[in-house]
Amino acid sequence: MTQQSNRFFKFSNWSMHWKMSLMPFMSVIFVLIGLLFLLPYVNGKLVDEKREAPKSVVDTAFNLISECDIRAQKGEFTLEEAKQKAKERIKICATVITTRSMYG
Repeated sequence: MTQQSNRFFKFSNWSMHWKMSLMPFMSVIFVLIGLLFLLPYVNGKLVDEKREAPKSVVDTAFNLISECDIRAQKGEFTLEEAKQKAKERIKICATVITTRSMYG
């Protein structure tokens, strides 16, 4: 290579125009690289959350039914009353979960 072409590749020899033009380009490159690493991570978290949501709802319903059953066995109310209370509490819980999922 000639002496003149070597001078061009030195950053200190670039004109101010080229130096200023390089900054936005490099910023875009860094953002794209960041997104390439960040998006798969966020996607994985969202998939995991969607996978766990139904399990959480089922666990909550099971716990409500178990609590009503235990209270019925203790004699606090009859089995029919326990079934009715469990249904009511599950409906309330389902309404809360639906409302939260709709409005964040």
